[in-house]
Amino acid sequence: MNIKNNIIKSQLSKDGIALIRNEETTYEQFISLIENNSSHICIDPARKGMAPGLVSSGTEEIGLHLENGTFCNVPHLCWFFCEKAPEKGSRTTFCDGVKIWSHLSKKTKKIFISKKIKFERIFSIGQWRNILSNYDPSFCMEKSTQDDIIRFGNKFEGQIFKKHTHGSVISEFTTSAVLKSNFSQNFSFANSLFTPSYNYAPPVITFENGEVIDPSILKEIEHLTKKFTVSHDWKDGDILVLDNHRIMHGREKIISKNRKIYNIMSFI
Repeated sequence: MNIKNNIIKSQLSKDGIALIRNEETTYEQFISLIENNSSHICIDPARKGMAPGLVSSGTEEIGLHLENGTFCNVPHLCWFFCEKAPEKGSRTTFCDGVKIWSHLSKKTKKIFISKKIKFERIFSIGQWRNILSNYDPSFCMEKSTQDDIIRFGNKFEGQIFKKHTHGSVISEFTTSAVLKSNFSQNFSFANSLFTPSYNYAPPVITFENGEVIDPSILKEIEHLTKKFTVSHDWKDGDILVLDNHRIMHGREKIISKNRKIYNIMSFI
């Protein structure tokens, strides 16, 4: 494990979230902190062309999810840095999957222990090429073929890519909705069942065999996530580190559009 900062490691083990508050923190210091505590850094490929990691996902409320949680190789850590805090509202929301798991009914727990969930969506040729080059810069954007992304997907458990029309591909990612934290031995109901779809086509979410998830189950989960979701009031210089296999995050509707927040993912 490459987490060298004992304070961060301790907070992640206890709560799944670590807050470092210092209004003097710079973006360069933020990146340095990530590099010193990670084996590999990645940025959402949909944000290419922007300042590295700058969040730009519209202004509407965003549901709880894991960062890149509908795609293979889910990052271990999700890092946020607030360069400019919003003047009003626009808070980031968090929900501890350990708490959700401990409060789910026995019936629902049994279902998610025995059944995996599947995310199916279509990526355009530009989107999957971005994804491919983000994970492996050796691939040439203009020359990558559908066969390249298919071979890439085969490297990861649960990930399948299939050829589709006009150079696009169908992505099928199968995963458990219950993960084990990288910093504790606790099981966590951490997933992207309520994933946002700002940059990509909305996924079709079912159980692995294509079975529809019972609406009553989703209602139970939604009730618990609302009960245990907390909101973070940003201050200039804030750094937040999330265990991305335990803590789901989202966002309130943005009221103050002058906020400037960065989000970068990494592996330990």
